[in-house]
Parts: sequence; C-alpha cells; structure tokens
Amino acid sequence: MNPEVLMEEGTIIRLVDRYRKFIAKGYYGNQNKGIGWVLTRDDNEEIDFTFFESKISAALSRRESFFEDSETTAFRIFNG
Repeated sequence: MNPEVLMEEGTIIRLVDRYRKFIAKGYYGNQNKGIGWVLTRDDNEEIDFTFFESKISAALSRRESFFEDSETTAFRIFNG
C-alpha cells in the first residue's frame, strides 16, 4: 500500500494489512520476480545473526542426504 517506504535495499520491514495487523517481517530487495522475501511470521522473532545461522543450519540438515548422493552434483542450500 505504501511502496514509498521501500527506499534502501536490505531493509527489514514489518508487513501489515490495511488494518495495521501484523502479517510478517520481510526483507526488501528488488528481484526480477518481486521486491523481497518473507523471513518470519513471528512478530517477536529477531532478524539477526542467530536467525540466519539457525535457518542455514536447518537447511543443511534437511539436505544432508544430497552430500552423500553420488548422482547429485549440485543443489541449493536455500533460495532467496
């Protein structure tokens, strides 16, 4: 509703509906298919080093089998 607040790429923003009810926290960044990503739907979750460390660790754990698969030559840990 107010794209003028999207001034600097990399900004963490709170996404709210038209009644100002919290929806999610997101990351603003221009891409070919949109203008950012939802990071969390928990209003109390801090977006900091620990947040990203836990997300990367969880992604690695879910893809552990790919490291041992001789048929797999490449894969993404996560996208966005």
